[in-house]
Amino acid sequence: MEPITWAIILIVVGASLIVLELFIPSGGIIGFLSAASFIAAVVKGFYIDTATGFSILGSALAIAGLMIVLIIKYWHHTPIGSRALPPDLRVSEAVVSSLEHLQGAQGISRSDLMPNGEVDIDGKHYDAVSSGTFIAEGNAVQVTDVRGNRLLVQAVEIQQATAVIQNNEDAGIDYSVFEENIDETDPTTI
Repeated sequence: MEPITWAIILIVVGASLIVLELFIPSGGIIGFLSAASFIAAVVKGFYIDTATGFSILGSALAIAGLMIVLIIKYWHHTPIGSRALPPDLRVSEAVVSSLEHLQGAQGISRSDLMPNGEVDIDGKHYDAVSSGTFIAEGNAVQVTDVRGNRLLVQAVEIQQATAVIQNNEDAGIDYSVFEENIDETDPTTI
């Protein structure tokens, strides 16, 4: 048989062994035989000439790479893969679903948000990101979106802020420090 025929047969055998590795847990023995088959195909190609050897080397690498990508993509659908891997759990979706109820909620910024910081909503602290604007500590904020484990917030108008402060007084937050230096006769402090 011609060396090129042997090289093609060895590439097909190597690809078949990679697929077989999907279904038969061999501890890597079948994978090793597959790699040996690809290497033997490349050696046979170099016996013909250098150009053929490099062509077979490129083909073997491309086929092996494609087979590995397919294994990674479809292995969890095989009987062995479904038993070997835990069920698909997306942590970010679990976190988002646990914070979804805060959509539209109002609270107070516990730190300066430029744009990252902390907010207090119903007596609990959350990481938050402002919508691109600076929000000073102690300002009223409203949750506009939930992204991962962070809340996207924006500042709330003064009329809405007093309602938020009154609602949070029940949560045990002391806002008297914000009211100490207010002089009602001085229009610059109001």
